[in-house]
Amino acid sequence: APEPPAWLEDWDAATERLGRALGRAWRAVSRMRDGGNPLGIDPELDLPWYRIGDQGSTGARFSALTDYFVGRPGTEGGIATEAVARAETALQLARDALASNALRDFRQDVEEAATARRLEAIRRRYGEQIASLCGDPDFDARTVLDDAADIDADTCFVRPRCRQSRVERAATRMPEEVAFDLCVAERVRRVLGRTAAGGLLTTGYDPADLAGLVDGVDRVVGHTVEGDRATVRFGSGTEASLDLRLLTFATDVPPPAALDADVALAIQADCAAVAGRSAARRPTSPPATCALHGDCPMGYVCTEGTCVPRVEATDDASCFTGALGEVAVAMRAAALDVEVARARLGERADAYDIAMRACIVSRLGADRQVQALEAHNETVRKLAAIKLAADVASNAAEATKDCATAVDAVDDAVSFGAAGGVACAAAAVQQVAQSVSDGMQFAIDEAERSHEVTAARIAAETDYDRCVVEAEQELVGTETAALEIQVAVEELAGMLVTFDNLKVDVRAALAEGADALARERARAVRPLAIDYWLDERIEAFVSARRAARRAVFLAVLAVEYEYQMSSVERQAALGATRVAQLRGVLDRLRAFVATGTVSGGHPAEMHAVVSLRDNLLALADQRDLPRGWHRMTAVQRFRALLLDPRFAVYDEAGRYAGQEVPFRIVPSGAVGLGDAAGIPLLTGLDCAERLWSIGASLVGDGVLRDVDSTRTRIVIRKRNRFFSQWCDPRSESAFQVRATRPSRNLLADPLGDDVGTETGDSGSAWLDDVAEADAFTNARLQPLVGLTLADLDTMDSVPGASRELAGTGLYGEYTLFLPAEFLALEGHGGIDLAAVDDVLLRLDYVSVAR
Repeated sequence: APEPPAWLEDWDAATERLGRALGRAWRAVSRMRDGGNPLGIDPELDLPWYRIGDQGSTGARFSALTDYFVGRPGTEGGIATEAVARAETALQLARDALASNALRDFRQDVEEAATARRLEAIRRRYGEQIASLCGDPDFDARTVLDDAADIDADTCFVRPRCRQSRVERAATRMPEEVAFDLCVAERVRRVLGRTAAGGLLTTGYDPADLAGLVDGVDRVVGHTVEGDRATVRFGSGTEASLDLRLLTFATDVPPPAALDADVALAIQADCAAVAGRSAARRPTSPPATCALHGDCPMGYVCTEGTCVPRVEATDDASCFTGALGEVAVAMRAAALDVEVARARLGERADAYDIAMRACIVSRLGADRQVQALEAHNETVRKLAAIKLAADVASNAAEATKDCATAVDAVDDAVSFGAAGGVACAAAAVQQVAQSVSDGMQFAIDEAERSHEVTAARIAAETDYDRCVVEAEQELVGTETAALEIQVAVEELAGMLVTFDNLKVDVRAALAEGADALARERARAVRPLAIDYWLDERIEAFVSARRAARRAVFLAVLAVEYEYQMSSVERQAALGATRVAQLRGVLDRLRAFVATGTVSGGHPAEMHAVVSLRDNLLALADQRDLPRGWHRMTAVQRFRALLLDPRFAVYDEAGRYAGQEVPFRIVPSGAVGLGDAAGIPLLTGLDCAERLWSIGASLVGDGVLRDVDSTRTRIVIRKRNRFFSQWCDPRSESAFQVRATRPSRNLLADPLGDDVGTETGDSGSAWLDDVAEADAFTNARLQPLVGLTLADLDTMDSVPGASRELAGTGLYGEYTLFLPAEFLALEGHGGIDLAAVDDVLLRLDYVSVAR
């Protein structure tokens, strides 16, 4: 099988560490939730009762626990002192590693800062360009490139409130617009085949359904949108279910590269006519109700069954932002300029048409006036001729009349000579002259009438020419309007190029910015160094600090117990987060115990020999009791007690294990219980009493049967909850009560990674059971036989004594356990309980005088 990859081992190790950390955290939280000590140590039940019994001097015996944790004055020994020293060493190693890594990290940070500055510059350079082009107020130049995937050059310059999705845009398309889109789609398909526009025209509708529309026979009435499909209704009543994208085909799908420009223009022109037919068939006034947009007039849309004016969101110039938005607004303005120029051209054409019509009307009027004048002149001429004839006739008549008057004169002349003939001749001459004058006047009038006709004809021609010239001036304005249209179109085309170029700039900035960021990131090379050693040393320091805090807290408990100190050092140790704080607690403890005194008193070694029968059990002689009572001696009562079945002990299997007699050691003199019999241990005159060793002597003849004293054993058991007397008279209580749970290894952290099983097998178990504090601890004694009280009292040391209870408070509950293996039972040798008169106990202890 192949070897597992290295990372898998790292993963397993990391998972294991994580599990231990989570377990430690959970145990700590549970402990704190239950109101327990965060270290898992109960100050009242967990006296650190370790390494006591081999100390020689009085001071060493008195401060055995303190010395074990804090160290002897003038030395650096002690569990807590060493733990703090290890934590300080681990801290220094971690600091050194941190400094090395910090230096490495500083160099790395410098490089990363430079990289960050370059990245920031790239982001700003391209981001500011994109933000300037799009103008979205939500754009941050520093983060635009990070959101490049969400930026569309076609819409980034339109405010979100003005944007329409494809569905929204398709839903608001007018019938003529839908007709135009479908026509373009069909025309493109006809030219390029069914594979046109990336396959969009290959599915979604049957082109035959649109044949009527494309051929101009049918028209689009309206449409409805549902999902990605649109149902288009035609004027003939037929419907077609189409792909929604076809309704925005002309605006959303770019012309295929295979489509010739001239063909595209032809398609556009043809489809514009098709769209015009759909638009032309819309009503001219809004109906009472509507169902589709096509039911409304041009410029109206059907909304909730009512035709309302159509308002495009993008008609508002405030919808546009940035440079692209400015160009978009300018393009709209340029389009309006084209429309204005077109309108002006139309106005010029209309003005020319009106002027020419006026000229033509004026020309026709002038021609008719000349004709009427000629006819009138002809009539006048005829009348003038008649008048001329009349005038000649009149002249002739007048002349005749004169001549008639002249005959009489001739007659008279004959009488008076030749005078009458001259007068008639003069009248004839006058008549001729008058007739000539009338003829000349007729000729003059005739010439004037001819001139008048000629002048009228000339005037008519002049007015017509003047009118034509004025009409031609309107044509000059028409050319100007046409040029204005060309200029506006050119400007619009230029703006469109600029608009497209700006979009290209946005896309280019997005792409180039992303590439520049990628290249810059690829340049960053981490130094050839790792943080593993730092992590390892930090873990070592954290573990050492935890151990040091635990040891210092235990040292506080030891000092408080042995020197009967009450201080805030518990809280200081528990709350310490730095090794220096633990060092401070330790230094204060060492300063406190440096005097070796308790409340100013010096400890001393003491011993006392007490009778189990007389002093501790107080079995008095009852031989003087009245008749009817048990009249027994103290010895008889003691033996009866030793043999009492009530004190028989059996193991779990029901086998007899021995006899166990309970007793107490209390300062009876202090509490007023019983007679202290002058025994200092019982008088209660001392304080801070702690047991050091305990020895025993069996008193009685024939106590040992068939065995010597070296082969026997008794057990003194002591409850793990014990007490001493306070040395400070100001204490609230009389006794200093403490307890220990010997099976617990308080130096092992039950909240740490080295937590053991919950059964207590490893000694580092998590034990919250207080029952052990009320259990008993054994002290095995090899008792002497036959020694008196005076013998035990004068010995420097008692052979066979036990120090297994050394360091515990002197007072408390005890039992004398006599194992069955060492009793004279069933014919084998041992202690004969029926022969035991008393058991003398020598208690060596240390205490302070009150």
